[in-house]
Amino acid sequence: MKRLNMSFTNIVYTLLLSFGVMEYINLLAGRVGGVPVMVGFFVAYVLMRYRIIPCQKLGGNAEGGSTDTSGTRESIYGSYRIATAGRMAQYIGLYVSVWFAGTVILFMSKYSGWGNVKKLKFTEYFKSLYGSTLSDLWEYIFGIILMLTVIMSLFPLNIIKSRKTYVRYLSGDGIVWTIILLVLRVINRKLIDHKDMLQAGCLMAVAVVLFFAESFLVYRLVIRKYRHERSGHKLTLSDMRRHRRNIRLAISGVVVAAIAVICAATYFASPSDEPSEYEKVATCLTQDSVMGPMVYKNQVYIPISLDMNYDETGKALGYIVYKDQDYSSRYYELAASNLLYMNKNGDDTYLQMAGNDSNSYKKLSVLEKTNSWKDDNVFLMWDEEWEKESKYSKDVTGFTECDKDFIQSLESIFGEVDIEPKDFGNYDAYFTIAGYKSMKDAVESDEHVGTWVGCILVKDDRFYYGCYDNEITGGLLQKLRHVLGGN
Repeated sequence: MKRLNMSFTNIVYTLLLSFGVMEYINLLAGRVGGVPVMVGFFVAYVLMRYRIIPCQKLGGNAEGGSTDTSGTRESIYGSYRIATAGRMAQYIGLYVSVWFAGTVILFMSKYSGWGNVKKLKFTEYFKSLYGSTLSDLWEYIFGIILMLTVIMSLFPLNIIKSRKTYVRYLSGDGIVWTIILLVLRVINRKLIDHKDMLQAGCLMAVAVVLFFAESFLVYRLVIRKYRHERSGHKLTLSDMRRHRRNIRLAISGVVVAAIAVICAATYFASPSDEPSEYEKVATCLTQDSVMGPMVYKNQVYIPISLDMNYDETGKALGYIVYKDQDYSSRYYELAASNLLYMNKNGDDTYLQMAGNDSNSYKKLSVLEKTNSWKDDNVFLMWDEEWEKESKYSKDVTGFTECDKDFIQSLESIFGEVDIEPKDFGNYDAYFTIAGYKSMKDAVESDEHVGTWVGCILVKDDRFYYGCYDNEITGGLLQKLRHVLGGN
């Protein structure tokens, strides 16, 4: 192993580069490690660039060349291919080892200390971070594969000596992979149903192919560089023309792909010229599409945790649309539409959403009379953005816990609440209050839908329970502010 030869400037640059790689992966590939990504890349980069580990210590120099002129390099070190493959394996092996160790250490520190504020058991906490379903696990593995692909694409930085070439490669690699990862991100979030194992499997296969394709391209690039350096071969005019042609072809391919994506997005976002089979009949009142209420024929309905099959046995009423959702585009009809179903007997107490998403609803006027929340022990107040806040982490966020006494005070003062859909047109904040048997039920549930208790609207720093006729004041307001953290 060579002696470490790093200046202070190199250390600072490597730290900044490692931080940039961490943020790049967190933003585009997925949150699959955070700080362990930074530390893993820092260690691999330093050892491979400044303290290069020979692939096979059989003699000669550490760069894979031979000082024996009577024989071939293959007779001492093997081919350049073996040397390069060995370095690539060492590089990715170092990264994976440090990243995995860092991830385990970070997980255990959170679980045993400041991260596990809910005092969950090991398996419960693990599921809260990494998901409790097969689709959650697959999505996490998908992010890991993309992370490794990006890390592998940066391997040539370990051997490039020219600052100009270094900057060009880093910039070009960043641009290409930004485009690829953005396209994959759109496909993953908008077009792939992760409950469909065939679709998820195809997307996983694409990620694996990308990893091996990038590894092969990096391998060929390094081999070519080694051959030029060890043989002293100067690039001829023909070589330069060939390289420029390949670069132009690559850039042209990226540009054509980007134009195709833009054209496709424009087409699907444009209004459809064909008459729709269904009309809009229901609208979600808030941005919380999981727990928020919806309105159908001026009647308010609340999401419930009940599996229904009205989409098979009942009748379709029309489209149910999320708040501020554009339902007139081709994309909505093809990939984002949801239909509202009623049972075949015409009873509108229960309704079902089915299509791109699924949900079950019960009429609020009926639900308010049951007071089922009295049998629950844990009560959570979810903000409107909780689903988006939890999207980049397997740990569910965006809620605060309420005492049962606080819930009973709300119900004793306001009783049965009639939600007015018009009040939801212009509010400042919205919260759903739901009850659960235990914290485990709230954290590990796929939809996190509990027993409906009520909702809180905020407008001009005033708080209302269910509608603007029920303003929360006095001591109850102080308790509410305490629950919300003094906001």
